[in-house]
Amino acid sequence: MFGKLLLILSFFFASLQYGFVSTVEIDAAQRLSPVSSRASGYLYGLAEEGVPSDLMAESLDISSVSQKVTDGLQHPTGDIDHVAPALGGADYLVTYLQDCFSTWYYENDRIMEERRAGTWDWQAFLENEYFPQVRASLEKLSAAPYADRVVCCLYNECDNGSWFGETRVNEDGGVWGEFNEAGRDAFFEAWRQTYALTREAAPGLMIGGPGYCDYRADKERDFLTFCRDNACLPDVMIWHELSDLSSYEWEDHVTEYRAMEQELGVDPLPVIVTEYGTMQECGNPAKMLPYVCAVERSGVYGNIAFWRLADNLNDNAADDNMPNSCWWLYRLYADMEGDLLGQQKKDLLHGDFEKAVKAGRDMKFRDFSCIASLNDTGDRLTVLCGNCDRTGQIVLKHLDETALGKTVRVTVEEIPFKGLSGAVTKPTVLRDDNARVTGGRLTVKIKDMTEGSVYHVTLSPVTDRHAPTDERPVRYEAEHGVLLGGAYTYDSAYATTGEIAGMVGGMERPGDGVLLTVNAPRSGEYALDIVYGKHNDGDGPAGRISVMALLSVNGELRELTLPNTIKSEYTDCLTQTVTLKKGKNELRFEHGEGTFVLDSVLVTRRRQPAADEAAASHGGDTLALLPDADRSTAQTAAYLDRRAHV
Repeated sequence: MFGKLLLILSFFFASLQYGFVSTVEIDAAQRLSPVSSRASGYLYGLAEEGVPSDLMAESLDISSVSQKVTDGLQHPTGDIDHVAPALGGADYLVTYLQDCFSTWYYENDRIMEERRAGTWDWQAFLENEYFPQVRASLEKLSAAPYADRVVCCLYNECDNGSWFGETRVNEDGGVWGEFNEAGRDAFFEAWRQTYALTREAAPGLMIGGPGYCDYRADKERDFLTFCRDNACLPDVMIWHELSDLSSYEWEDHVTEYRAMEQELGVDPLPVIVTEYGTMQECGNPAKMLPYVCAVERSGVYGNIAFWRLADNLNDNAADDNMPNSCWWLYRLYADMEGDLLGQQKKDLLHGDFEKAVKAGRDMKFRDFSCIASLNDTGDRLTVLCGNCDRTGQIVLKHLDETALGKTVRVTVEEIPFKGLSGAVTKPTVLRDDNARVTGGRLTVKIKDMTEGSVYHVTLSPVTDRHAPTDERPVRYEAEHGVLLGGAYTYDSAYATTGEIAGMVGGMERPGDGVLLTVNAPRSGEYALDIVYGKHNDGDGPAGRISVMALLSVNGELRELTLPNTIKSEYTDCLTQTVTLKKGKNELRFEHGEGTFVLDSVLVTRRRQPAADEAAASHGGDTLALLPDADRSTAQTAAYLDRRAHV
């Protein structure tokens, strides 16, 4: 009896840590599917050949893209024909056929006027205006050297009602198209006709659809049923995941859809979610990590949504040839090899209750995200984790069934978010040492994880040579500081740091600003990474000017030149070296000339005297491009050889 009590107590105390420490157990003996790069897809992420640089794109092992049709008018750049040379390794090249039109939504203003006048005829519009352009596009795509990978998306977000919805007019004269049963039936008929045209004109090209705005089981079921019964099933299934709950619901949607295929007698189709990630998520590595995990585990493809700039890999590049924080997430994801490993989350107190309640689901939702793989030879185990604002730990078990041995090298790196256009030349090394495996188990604890960071954990064979660990940055949110003058906080529509997605604005007149108190562990030089935004002053290139801000460090004043970021919420990062005293220090940011907004400041102690800060400026060669046998080309080899001799 006493023995049973001891066993129960030991189990209780062993489990108690899971109530206070966010934990993921990784089972090295549970190999799942081969790891891929299916989450590394991009909507309008490439502008032209070489923009961003081919090396930046190649390093992410791009699996699929969605681009505009050749000579389309939807964007001034991004023709599929122009960017295809950089996509030799991609599995699918989705092409939006409706991008032949110049406005969003395609011809919507004109259509609404015709609806108001009662003259809108979708059938006549297709026959007279859309189909001729479809035929011209199909002719070009069929002749392309990459034609075997082209997926023609016949309709993009067709369920918004614009083209096919039933006309509705409100009391104020507002008009719209409602995608009700009548609208659905109109779309189905349009799909049948466009499908037949495409099969006849370009039998070698794949067809993708329906391209709905979001996933809804009833809509997908109706579409599959119609296509099955009318011999017009797509080659690739397409929908979008653009809600606040998409990363949480992703796997459930795919599971439900696969069951639907089986029920309806439809052979499993490749699935490409051609747009994923909300405006506030894209570009923030910690917010995009849950998508990477969900895409990889579900076995489908995903393309990051376009919200901002059509030339920066959907906020995964700081500049043409310079990584940002999110680029590193997808780079390290591309480096994962072998098989996905089974995992179990044990986070008793920190479940995301709000999202679970909103979704009406059980408490399997957790904010601590994780994905792990073991290479084919069993001597390298890689973990990507994050989206957590507390201490977290990775518990690895059954390591005795790998080739790692009883002592392993443990490397832990952090990728902090430094703004959408903030350059990040390398991850921060937090740990690099050897650790003993006991009973096939090893626990890697990461203290005080930062919500905006992603962490890269690697287990590899033991070595006597270790990289020196870096000083860890400490983030101070501007909205948590003391507001001065007319400064105020507000929520940004784009990715920011901090738990309230906030910025400090209103720094427009002398005295407007924010006061931050930061703690330094010892006196010396520190790097301040200032995450800020500066909008255009007027239209055109003449309005793209910098701003002068004032920074006072313990009373010592200096002027800062903050380069233009196009819009206030398009954050960038400016690095300054300052001298701080041990203990509390006051950083006072104030209006100088022009206006700016402030997101956060990362404070990092420098162990060595400050190097030339211009070395981290945009436009120079990046050192972030790493050799990899399954992606490297002759161009990569030449680049790396050139770097080796610099």
